[in-house]
Amino acid sequence: MRDAWSSLEENLSAAVLEGLPDATLLVRRDGVVVHANRRIEDLLGWSVAELAGRRVETLIPDDVRHRHVALRDGFFGDPRVRLMGSGLELNALHRSGEQIAVEISLSPLDLDGEDLVVAAVRDAREQRALRMALLEERNRAAAIVDGLPDGVLEYNLDTRRYVTANPRFCELVGLSLEQILTVSDVPPWWAPHDVEEIRQTRERAMAGEIVHYELRLRHASGRTIPVMVTSTTMSRDGQRTLLGLFHDVTEERRVAAELEHARAVMAVFEDRDRIAGDLHDGVVQRLFAAGLRLQSSIGRADQQERVTEVVDQIDVAITEIRTTIFRLHSRIHLDDGLGGALRAVVGESSRLLGYHPTLELDGPIDAVAGDIATEIIAVARESLSNIVKHAQATTTTVRMTVNDGEATLVVEDDGIGFTPDVAGAGSGVKNLYQRANRLGGTTVISRREPRGTTVCWTVPLRRGD
Repeated sequence: MRDAWSSLEENLSAAVLEGLPDATLLVRRDGVVVHANRRIEDLLGWSVAELAGRRVETLIPDDVRHRHVALRDGFFGDPRVRLMGSGLELNALHRSGEQIAVEISLSPLDLDGEDLVVAAVRDAREQRALRMALLEERNRAAAIVDGLPDGVLEYNLDTRRYVTANPRFCELVGLSLEQILTVSDVPPWWAPHDVEEIRQTRERAMAGEIVHYELRLRHASGRTIPVMVTSTTMSRDGQRTLLGLFHDVTEERRVAAELEHARAVMAVFEDRDRIAGDLHDGVVQRLFAAGLRLQSSIGRADQQERVTEVVDQIDVAITEIRTTIFRLHSRIHLDDGLGGALRAVVGESSRLLGYHPTLELDGPIDAVAGDIATEIIAVARESLSNIVKHAQATTTTVRMTVNDGEATLVVEDDGIGFTPDVAGAGSGVKNLYQRANRLGGTTVISRREPRGTTVCWTVPLRRGD
């Protein structure tokens, strides 16, 4: 009866082993394989008959085989279940000599007083390949982030700790990565007056918004660095993190300042060239002619009439000199907007005209800024100067309109009228055309009825103006 029962147990055990989804071995304390199911052949190429009676070290790669005996003895000294996926990178030796990535779980078994271990061996090649691909992708992403010219800082919103920073951010704040990751309260790279704004911005980013803002980072040395920051939230390993990208704008600001300075210098040179032309073509020539007339009048009976004519010419020259002084007057600043600057220009011209011109503003005038606003002020000044010099007007209207993506300046007077030939026009008129052309606009100068002149200067507004 006992033999029959033993036979039944053996058959049942064999059936159970064959029904398991993993390649399975029964191994004695001395390492001898007692039994194996057929899945072992599918995975490692050894048949059940070939493995029976062999030591389990047959399946262990050569480079770690010498350690396995001690590990096996340690297991039997403290037998307990060890599950798969314990974090170890294990390999088994295929009959062909190839190493196969596997996961192994161990369970102790006491069978009729004999200590055995049940070893379940699972093919882990696909999982390991996926893990390696994921690791390579992460390493590649980390290498890209580390090589960025901008600083990158990551903050865990759940643990409220900084989790990573790239070398560029460390450079911007003058701290090591270890120092950055130990910061738990207000970080030293935030200026105290920026703390509240940064916290509000963080709240916006946590709500899913991609936020752009500018602040100054404090370096460990005490100096500050202007940066443009882009913040957004992302999910990483099941936790929410706030990712910040820090772009140093120091060089951009320096270049912008140099460009602005260069534009100012060029504007001065242009004004000097124009004024020099005006003085040469107008004032100097008139005074030279007046001198000749005075010289020729010496000893003549009609001297009084000639002197009177010369005096008139000198009066005209004085007017032109005053106009030149008007142009050389300190630059109108745009601190109060374009509308305020135009009021100042019109106010200055009234002293030369003898009356106060009318100023009309229509549309979002003060939204116009930058180069376009500067050019409009120059054109208004030039147009009013021409009226002082040539028009003999009694009324003048300056009309500024901003509408449909265009800025239009119209200057009208009731003077003697003037429709210039552009090719033969003086430097002042040419400047009107040149300023419009540089900005892709137009200049139209036409006669008014019954008398006077209209200057219409129009340029397109760029985005942001």
